[in-house]
Amino acid sequence: MDVYRRLDVKFDLALDTQQALDHLGEKTYDLIISEIILMGRESEGVKKIDEMKRKFADLPPLQK
Repeated sequence: MDVYRRLDVKFDLALDTQQALDHLGEKTYDLIISEIILMGRESEGVKKIDEMKRKFADLPPLQK
């Protein structure tokens, strides 16, 4: 996190799946960096990805 702060990158930190989903409900992001295995459980990371897919399913694909 210190590297991002030194580069003046603005970010939000989520410490669990629900917190990440709450952030996504409040703001838009250009980039999401996530772990698949959260708190030693792969299912938590997969759950977060599945929730994000559902949340953004209706968005159009990015244009190049």
